[in-house]
Amino acid sequence: MKITDDHIKTIIEEFNLTHEQMTKSQSAGDKLYFFSATFGIVNRIMNFEPDEILIFIHQVLSLTHQNMQSRLNAQKPNMITSSVPQLFFDKLDRLLVQLTNDIKANDDDKILKTLVQFSVFSYILTGNGFYLMLKDKLSLDKL
Repeated sequence: MKITDDHIKTIIEEFNLTHEQMTKSQSAGDKLYFFSATFGIVNRIMNFEPDEILIFIHQVLSLTHQNMQSRLNAQKPNMITSSVPQLFFDKLDRLLVQLTNDIKANDDDKILKTLVQFSVFSYILTGNGFYLMLKDKLSLDKL
């Protein structure tokens, strides 16, 4: 990314705080609430330095939040298609840590690779993506 070291530091600090708050939170809604800070800080930095990779990070994180929120809103008792297993939050947490490390290293190739993983994760949150996961065509374990 072509942004200042100060802005990279700001993103890393916010992502680390987000990770800490998500880890402490017990409810899915609270975890998702804190996750929203990720694309929030990226959006604020984009107002000063609209870097292409930063825009892509924002889009992927925002869509991931939207898909997770949709899955949470669709929850119905005893319906597998609307469940949000703890494994989803574990993967979200791991991907956030990985993205934070990639941004810290300012390694565009690693950032893009992690964003692809985020994209697959986000797709698994959708109806068809969840179906493909149940059919073993997509896997959270590979992320």
